[in-house]
Amino acid sequence: MQDVKKKKLTFYDWCLAAFFWGGPISLSAVISLLVPNDILTRDLARQWVEFVLQVAPKMLDVPVESEIPQVVKFYHATMLSSILIWAPALIFVSLNKLKGDCFDGRLIGRYKLWIIYEIFLGLLTFLISWCFFGFGYRYGKMASLWYSRESLFFSGFIPYMMLFVAFGVGFSKLVELFLFSKGVPWFRHDSTK
Repeated sequence: MQDVKKKKLTFYDWCLAAFFWGGPISLSAVISLLVPNDILTRDLARQWVEFVLQVAPKMLDVPVESEIPQVVKFYHATMLSSILIWAPALIFVSLNKLKGDCFDGRLIGRYKLWIIYEIFLGLLTFLISWCFFGFGYRYGKMASLWYSRESLFFSGFIPYMMLFVAFGVGFSKLVELFLFSKGVPWFRHDSTK
């Protein structure tokens, strides 16, 4: 059985990390600091927020304690829709990296178990995120993340990062497992070579 080789991070790896982790956090920071308090008085913004938040209608019921309810609704809509950018990109990059690892011979026979473990973590993360977005602010849960611009800036991105990781990593690992089970040639590793 071949050992997994340790690989140094390249400039490309650092750029990907900046895109996948810095991108959503930067978007969160810009929204929390720069969006005007009365953003939903604009018809286009209000219609867009109502359209996007149809997938999580409980997020429209911002707690009355929030200093910036319109910004919070706009924040939710923007961050939810940003998942459509980052999750597919993460799936593509992770499958491309897996393909490269297969060609370089860095995969071992027990890799299938690691994929199952990552799928489990992805599903668990998705379940936690689904509970948050499904139940909304009921019983005051997690409502402290949205009270002010400061709380939104420092912690508002957390559930969205969880959801982004759950979709991106979980789906890509399901695809990997499916391709392993079907014996797709570039996913097979022959240890006798």
